[in-house]
Amino acid sequence: MSLNLKKHWEKQSSTDRHIVTKNSDRKWHKRLIYNLNTYTLKYISLPQTKTVLDWGCGGGLLAKELKQYFHTSVVDISENSLENCIKYADPNYSQLISPDIDTFNWRGGGIDFIHCHALVWHFPTFEYFENILNIWVNLSPKYIAFNTKPSESNYIETKNYQKDFLSALKLNDNFVIKLLNNKNYKLVNKELVTTGKTPQTYFVFEKR
Repeated sequence: MSLNLKKHWEKQSSTDRHIVTKNSDRKWHKRLIYNLNTYTLKYISLPQTKTVLDWGCGGGLLAKELKQYFHTSVVDISENSLENCIKYADPNYSQLISPDIDTFNWRGGGIDFIHCHALVWHFPTFEYFENILNIWVNLSPKYIAFNTKPSESNYIETKNYQKDFLSALKLNDNFVIKLLNNKNYKLVNKELVTTGKTPQTYFVFEKR
């Protein structure tokens, strides 16, 4: 699935890959930046946090914001998205995500904070999310922050990724908290946000 996932994202529209252009929606920009500051950065100890990894950076809209506060590294599975992020946000370090996620090898430096925005629901399976989560935990950051599309059951996977990739994986809030708790990360903040097209839950976790 990983190789197909890479090919899938290379051919998606600039809008779905969050590429920043002259014609992209400025209201969308402002909303995402507001969400970053309100639901994530507000719960991060900025003086104690020096480095951030923006996982799935897209066109770099939020990476550029993060760079105001941190030494910023970015990764993405799409080479074109990564190139656009580099042009727009000028991150300190960038790396392409391996087609086979099991072979991903982080080559950057130490990470204090992992940020992942509007990406978890694009993951094809819960197993893929678990693999990503294990990579994050192995990097041992102080903070892990991401958002999900919630579900009543523990998780819901799409049966047709090509059709439903915009909402491929939904996760139950309590299930997510338990997953991170089992990996020695405690919940700092959980916020249900309904200003977008669908409800999203923003999480911030801190290492115990």
